[in-house]
Amino acid sequence: MASTKFRLNDINDDLAFVKRVIENDRNAVAFFLEVYSKPLMEYIGRSILKLMPLPIYKPRNSGVSVSEQFDEYSYGIGCYGSYYEFIAAKFLVESKLPQWDKLCYYDMSPRSRLYTYLSVITTRHFLKNHPDKEKAINNGETSSYDDNERLYLMLCFGLQDHDEEVVFTDEMFKELELARSLLKEKDAKIIELACFSNLSTMEIAQQMENEFEPALTTMNKKDIQTRISQWKNRAIVRLSGIITSSKNKHLFPCLLEYAKKKKL
Repeated sequence: MASTKFRLNDINDDLAFVKRVIENDRNAVAFFLEVYSKPLMEYIGRSILKLMPLPIYKPRNSGVSVSEQFDEYSYGIGCYGSYYEFIAAKFLVESKLPQWDKLCYYDMSPRSRLYTYLSVITTRHFLKNHPDKEKAINNGETSSYDDNERLYLMLCFGLQDHDEEVVFTDEMFKELELARSLLKEKDAKIIELACFSNLSTMEIAQQMENEFEPALTTMNKKDIQTRISQWKNRAIVRLSGIITSSKNKHLFPCLLEYAKKKKL
């Protein structure tokens, strides 16, 4: 098993980790596949593909029966091949090493935390390639994964996609829009640009140039990216605060009920 000493505290840690995976650092790749991606694969296998859980073989000391060596089950085992092909492609013919295209896209323009990015694009990929796509649509599963709204809810509540088993209702989305309308202009603007647009971090910075101190033209790219990330995170915290404030509880009954069930 890969070492779990990696600690990803912020977007800069995410980027440093991604660079190691892109460079095909053996430990980083092992951690990415075996540890970091495991919760997402469990969610995809259980809730999207509806796979049967398979036993995981763990060799024990001699004298223990074979049946007792299968004491852990996984829904995600059957997802790893497709996931690896999706995230790691393209493969260099000469070296037979992956280029990690999807991680390269993130490295070039990070607009969220790495796990959030992976959750959205991977869920979208498996839904698009669902073995029984019509059944998935008829069951309403895809309504949980509208890219922008889904990501927005995840950001608001600090959720991870593998925790989710609910279909968000129209009432919940209406309450979110109401909460967003109560934000200050700067906070509402950064959420709109960072969560709903296809703009790069630098393009967002240009649109918010008047908010920078010192001036945008005097800052390097890394500091600009960090500033945008900080603004977005603070705006999301403030949005969550509006929703959970005791004086506003009558405005957001559906979201608060949802948060209560999730013990947020």
